[in-house]
Amino acid sequence: MRWDVVLDNADILIGGMLVTVAASLITLLASTVLGLVLALVRTTGPRPLRTLTRVYVEFVQNVPSLIIVLFLYHGLAQVGPRLTSFESAVVGLTIYSTAFMGEAIRSGIQSVGRGQWQAAEASGLSFVEIMRLIILPQALALALPPLTNQWVRLVKNTSLLSVVAGGDILYHAIEISARTFAVVPVYITIALAYLALTVPLSRAADFFGERIAWRRAALRRDEWANATLAAAD
Repeated sequence: MRWDVVLDNADILIGGMLVTVAASLITLLASTVLGLVLALVRTTGPRPLRTLTRVYVEFVQNVPSLIIVLFLYHGLAQVGPRLTSFESAVVGLTIYSTAFMGEAIRSGIQSVGRGQWQAAEASGLSFVEIMRLIILPQALALALPPLTNQWVRLVKNTSLLSVVAGGDILYHAIEISARTFAVVPVYITIALAYLALTVPLSRAADFFGERIAWRRAALRRDEWANATLAAAD
């Protein structure tokens, strides 16, 4: 195999890798923050907003992310401002990922016992204080494993940049392999590059999942022990 092609084009591939990392970081941060807002609206917002966000989630979760990116890149230019390929991919992936991030966080919020809400309200805490001090810390901890899984998916989905000539690592791999016919070594290199980004996130998801499962088991044991002592008294 022609590994010299990879070495000769290392600077191009590294540049593409930096674009992939930048797109991943921007989309990850934006979709996580917006997902938190979406989850709060879905769980505590007024009914019209809850209905609107539900429609948004249903639509996004059942439409391929590629369609969203292509619409922003090709379709939006006909009715509004034209986005660059990088902007189209980042905005499109943010729109797509926010729905999944929001559902993961919403599930975490709903997993917090209703009794904690009632106890916090009885103690005189405001809604903002309840969310900030009691609900969200627990909800985000519970949502962390599915969130990290979504982050892995997000990194892999940045390959959509290549469809709109976004200059990511896959786009350059396609160009190099077409120019040199060194398909196998180039794509092996690209696969290893994506593994370098996604494997740490996957291991983090496994770690947090085990930690949270252990904590839940410990809480259940404590609750059972307290109930047993109360019954004995």
